Amino acid sequence: MTRPFPIDPLTHPDIVCYIIPYLRACPKDTETLARAALVNKAWNAVYTPVLWNEVYIDLLDHDDNIRTAPSLDLQRYGTHIRRLEFKYLDPRRFVVAPQQPQDQQEQHQSWVSRCPNLESLCLLEYNAPLEELYRFLKSVKQPLRQFSLETDTMSPEDVIAALVAMTNSITGGNHIGFEALTKLELGFDIFGDNTDLCWTSLVRLLEAFPRLQMLDLATVDLGASATTTNNDEQEEEEGKEGEEGLGQKLLGIRSLQGQQTNITHLTLRHVRIDDKALLRLLGKTPLLYYVYFNSDWTLGVDIMDALPRLCPKLKHLTLISYGSVSSSVTAKLFQPAFTTATAKGGSRLRLEALHLSN
Repeated sequence: MTRPFPIDPLTHPDIVCYIIPYLRACPKDTETLARAALVNKAWNAVYTPVLWNEVYIDLLDHDDNIRTAPSLDLQRYGTHIRRLEFKYLDPRRFVVAPQQPQDQQEQHQSWVSRCPNLESLCLLEYNAPLEELYRFLKSVKQPLRQFSLETDTMSPEDVIAALVAMTNSITGGNHIGFEALTKLELGFDIFGDNTDLCWTSLVRLLEAFPRLQMLDLATVDLGASATTTNNDEQEEEEGKEGEEGLGQKLLGIRSLQGQQTNITHLTLRHVRIDDKALLRLLGKTPLLYYVYFNSDWTLGVDIMDALPRLCPKLKHLTLISYGSVSSSVTAKLFQPAFTTATAKGGSRLRLEALHLSN
């Protein structure tokens, strides 16, 4: 009777799941994983997919010089890549090695096309022209789950227009690459001259990605001057009678069932937004579970009045202000009416985590 072929216990799935977190203590340090993949054939089969699961490409060296495009064996390992992250990817300055295609745009588009199982795409310090971004987005064929973009040169309006165009059939959209998007992160230049984002553009973004669950916006100005529309003015006129404050006046937003989203996590970093615009945004996100708000804009007490009704599922709330969190807002958070049901049948919050800072 032949003895069964011995199995390396360190390759057993139940054990590997405990080993991998230690080998990935630093996300961008791949040296340990690479060594594990070279131990033997069994370990190579287990750890090669983990090693190539996330690929980070920095095209700027320590002397701020553009690096030569790395030669990646994506024909062999591209199928393992789930997350692809570029930094300083600018086709205008992109340098390719002599043996590589001389069309810079074709070069980095080919990287994406050779990752058939790609789920997350991140572009850091992406300062190419808007036309290049649009071409790049159109080259994505995989159904992405996450997309991140940080830019110092493009405005929020232009970036959102390019993203919405991916799903707009009039502009040749209905693009499979973004139909399944569940997480979107957009960051802009904190010292930029044009960070304005009008309310209409934000609504179009939310409507273009109905499966979106996590939205992260950084360095955007959604102030009153950028959010005034005809619909806003009409709501103001309708809400004048029997007005009990701005929060009460805008609670009618919740009746707009067709315009509500599936967003559960909302992060606003260095975002200037007035109470009215924030209330309208919260009114479109009744499923919110997590809210992180970091701004130099002082929140009004009306936000606290409306929060339990607009977002009854909220569990984690972080409010950070570079000015100050007003005492009235802080007091509202700890009033019984804020955490218990009201006599009028209103909702109450059952927060599990609360962070206040200034």
